[in-house]
Amino acid sequence: MPENSSFLHKLPKRQRFQFIRESRMFGSIGIPDLKPNLLKLFDTLDPDQQANVIYEHPCSEFAPSAIELYSQAKSYRDAEWLGKLVILSMTRYFYAEHILKIIEAVKTNRQIHDATGTPEILEKFFDDTSCLIDLTKEGWQSLMEVLRNKDDPDDDLYLNLWKKLEKTEIA
Repeated sequence: MPENSSFLHKLPKRQRFQFIRESRMFGSIGIPDLKPNLLKLFDTLDPDQQANVIYEHPCSEFAPSAIELYSQAKSYRDAEWLGKLVILSMTRYFYAEHILKIIEAVKTNRQIHDATGTPEILEKFFDDTSCLIDLTKEGWQSLMEVLRNKDDPDDDLYLNLWKKLEKTEIA
């Protein structure tokens, strides 16, 4: 796939993404000869398109992008959409360092931690990544400390997550 002379770059952006999706070309990202060009193509997509590619073709190469997209959520709805679509579809590809960055995004982005769907997303995320709990315990503890101290009358939002953390002796 030549970089700039390919027919893809000649297509209008909307048609280009439609072709990318229909051809499922990102399913080939595991092929070493194609990976660099696919990652360059991925970088040309807008954030919503990147989120859709990550959801449709989760892989370790997309972990940094998934975290970046999520950490930059600009609204509650965006945070919930990205949490479900991008973060939860990628859990099997995250290492402890990724989990800690996601926890940091939840702590620092009010759009994420104040979204009503985030507690449920975090519960699922915790369940799916609990095999790394020994390496992420301090991150989860610091998140719960932040959530405990926030001025929100809806303290019950994170009750189920608290219970999960207590079972693992984190809370």
